[in-house]
Amino acid sequence: MRFSRGVSLTFVIIAGFLCSFLLFTAFLIVRHISYSYSPTVSNAQKYLEKGKIDEALAFANQIESDNAPVLILKGRIWLAKSYQKQKKEKWGSYGLDENEWLKGEEIQKAEEYFKAAKKKKPSGDEPYFYLGIIYSEKGWFFEAESEFEKALDRDPSRIDVRVSMSSLLVKMRKYDNAEEQLRLACLKEPQNPLIAKNMAFLFRYYKDKPDSALRWFNRYLNNASSKDLDVSLAKKEFRDLIERYPEFTPPEPQTWKENRKRFIPR
Repeated sequence: MRFSRGVSLTFVIIAGFLCSFLLFTAFLIVRHISYSYSPTVSNAQKYLEKGKIDEALAFANQIESDNAPVLILKGRIWLAKSYQKQKKEKWGSYGLDENEWLKGEEIQKAEEYFKAAKKKKPSGDEPYFYLGIIYSEKGWFFEAESEFEKALDRDPSRIDVRVSMSSLLVKMRKYDNAEEQLRLACLKEPQNPLIAKNMAFLFRYYKDKPDSALRWFNRYLNNASSKDLDVSLAKKEFRDLIERYPEFTPPEPQTWKENRKRFIPR
């Protein structure tokens, strides 16, 4: 007489666990794909930050909401498209019209979106900041200054606004005011390399103060990222100045010299 063996309890438990695990993993994958490719502000923002402007625009155009964050995002995308177009054209058309340096459908759409965002949320600082950038690029300096001031009225801690305002004031030949904006920014973030870089070039090219330029170049180089494209120029300026004015050697350590790549023999 034969007895058939049933499936063991251990096998049933293991098989059940594996099936549950596979189903849960499949659920996570589907959810991740759905989230990653759904038209949301965060996904469009990610593509924009990666420089994939057309993909960011495609996502943004699928967002039905017209609240301020969405309008600002669309404005930023169109502003990026304007820069992209100018770069392809090697800025050939820039400044040809003395009344409006930067023209085109892209910059016009960007301006319209930022204005719409300003109406949706007048208390927000972002639309004013970006309108300041647009007007500065167009050569409308007084309008740009007004927009930057409104952004700072709403959020005085914005470092990027103060740096942009400083660059604008340099164009307007208001060098003392430009320095004041950078010093206010420096109070907030003393080690910020962007502030130090702008301060260094301000003293080097516009205020003719080699001692101050050397101190700020050194501070910038001590904190700058290796990916910063201005590092090489700053090093050249520093070496040229230190050769001419050795008495102005900065008191702070020059750690950037120690961090340079060294040849390693094989």
